[in-house]
Amino acid sequence: MKYLYHIDPVEDKDDPEGSLDMHLHTLLPPEDGAEAQRACIVVHGYQPFFYVELPSVFTAEEWRRVRVNELRAKLLEMARLHECTDDPCMACARQSQPWRGTFRPVWKKKLYHVQRRTWHAMLQMCFPTQQQRRMVFYRLHDKVVRVGMQKWTLTLHEAEAPPILQFCTDLALPTTGWIECAHTHVEVRNNSASDQIRALPGQDASPPPPVLVAVDIEVYSHNEKRMPTADHDEDAVFQIALVRSTGEGRLLHVGPCRDANASTEQNDRFFEFPDERALLLGFAAHVRDMGPHVLCGYNIFGFDFPYLMARAKRWGVDHQIARLGWSGHVCPVKEVQWSSSAYRNQHFTLWQIDGRISLDLLPIVRRDYKFSNYRLKTVATAFLGQTKDPVTPQDIFRAYRKHLQGDATAADDLAVIGRYCIQDARLVLRLCDKLNQWIGLCEMARICRVAIPTLFLQGQQIKVYSQIYHHCHAHDILVQTPPSENRATKYAGATVFPPKPGIYDNVVPFDFASLYPTTIIAYNIDYSTIVPPSRTDISDDACHVIQWEEHTCCAHDTTAYTPATHPGYTKCGWHRFRFLKSPRGVVPTLLQTLLDARAQTKKQMKAHGKDTTAYQVLDKRQLAYKVSANSMYGAMGVQKGFLPFLPGAMCITAKGRESIQCASKLVQS
Repeated sequence: MKYLYHIDPVEDKDDPEGSLDMHLHTLLPPEDGAEAQRACIVVHGYQPFFYVELPSVFTAEEWRRVRVNELRAKLLEMARLHECTDDPCMACARQSQPWRGTFRPVWKKKLYHVQRRTWHAMLQMCFPTQQQRRMVFYRLHDKVVRVGMQKWTLTLHEAEAPPILQFCTDLALPTTGWIECAHTHVEVRNNSASDQIRALPGQDASPPPPVLVAVDIEVYSHNEKRMPTADHDEDAVFQIALVRSTGEGRLLHVGPCRDANASTEQNDRFFEFPDERALLLGFAAHVRDMGPHVLCGYNIFGFDFPYLMARAKRWGVDHQIARLGWSGHVCPVKEVQWSSSAYRNQHFTLWQIDGRISLDLLPIVRRDYKFSNYRLKTVATAFLGQTKDPVTPQDIFRAYRKHLQGDATAADDLAVIGRYCIQDARLVLRLCDKLNQWIGLCEMARICRVAIPTLFLQGQQIKVYSQIYHHCHAHDILVQTPPSENRATKYAGATVFPPKPGIYDNVVPFDFASLYPTTIIAYNIDYSTIVPPSRTDISDDACHVIQWEEHTCCAHDTTAYTPATHPGYTKCGWHRFRFLKSPRGVVPTLLQTLLDARAQTKKQMKAHGKDTTAYQVLDKRQLAYKVSANSMYGAMGVQKGFLPFLPGAMCITAKGRESIQCASKLVQS
């Protein structure tokens, strides 16, 4: 029994004939209070894929006997691929790449709209690498193909599904959770290896505690009145603190730190380096030596990691410093940028470290908690009742300047800064423990069916998409490329009553229990249940009919808008949508499952004391169910996203406004 905590897709991007290996990093249950040991399972031969939609002009028999082979050859020609059995000279003349994938005809139901036909013919096209899948998608999607006397525009589906999601779905594995595998190497055949590796869904034991190492750096600025800039020669990194969750701390520093050991905890050690270049190389060596499963910090994606990368590049050791993983290979740099109405602009820079999770606590705290500011001092005081030493940036700059000037008192000042640096790293570990970050991340990743880094590196849409994808895969439903009419424009949101200023006593709050999720369930609002206007054969009696008038910034709108409340768009007209009453749609089914699971989990919590690990695991689990359920609506009303669904988002908010108005009248009466 092993706990899967991280999956690394590994492929050689310089080898077009390469393959995709999935490295499953697991933790073994610790024995007798020892640390959890890591074990890696290499799964070889899994092939990511997409679906090519086949036109209905040919019968099923024609596709099976003749047309599939004809289309297969045509697709390979258009994609500039050749099979290993092809003439290599002809393949070279066509400038095509070798292809070791597979084709498989399948029948699928469609996600969007009530369909006239239940089943649709698809051709699953698998690829040895993600890189080749991406390249072929751009060569085929929306291109015209001719087979026999028929021609049509190719439509490809599920190309945006991450390989990890497809892998876990096909092999019925969790993204995090308990698994069973007796081997260190597993061969996949036809995207299946169920006899060699399997999930243990009934295993409720808490995840083993990983080894965390917290990172913090101190940087010099040649100008005391401004923050350091990595592209200035003098603005060097001169201290790096690494603190292990077991208590061991290491301070890597340039310049002497007199009596530093006396001013810190006894299990802290100090390592002096002659210059910044040696310090940066020492950082990578010490990370490998300390062997963390999680490398964490506070704002490390926004400051520490980018600064270390930039300084290493100036010294020409950017490849050496990037050898941070278990394998010792150079870790690629990943830049993540995205924005949303909830989280605004996000920009992260980090190393993709094999076998280790990089965790920045700042974006997680900023997402989950409200503070006047998010400085580490503020957050630590609020949660831990502890604060930092009163060291200012100017104190840091002056201490290192003394060293540069050869001042004899520099060692004492640098010792103070070293204590401050280690203290910052240790506060991060205490915050992770106080907030139960590891248990919370594991539970959320398992329920949302995403990898742990996805939880803080990406927004809500991928979490919703992954859950829908997993459900659809189990029910032979194709997760289509969204039709263009489902792209969102502006639409009316929830009702917000204007406040009446004053001081009130005995205020009783009224709130709906999961308003949007219960609305979706009650009216079966889903991608698969919406009835197109053309389906006049379906009566209104078989549907939930949702209709309303909307007048925003038009001649009929009597609202007195201020510059702050002006919606910025105009709507004038009548909306009417129909959703089948049965069968239950994909999203309502998922939501009901999540809400039922949350209720059951909250019942289980009553059997455990609040201070027990079991209670903490269950508490994080019920919270993950709640957050996941409340996120479903948000994925529908987007302009750019995985699964936009404008009619659904409009109907949910319309029914929400109706419920709020009804409750308001009831309370006032």
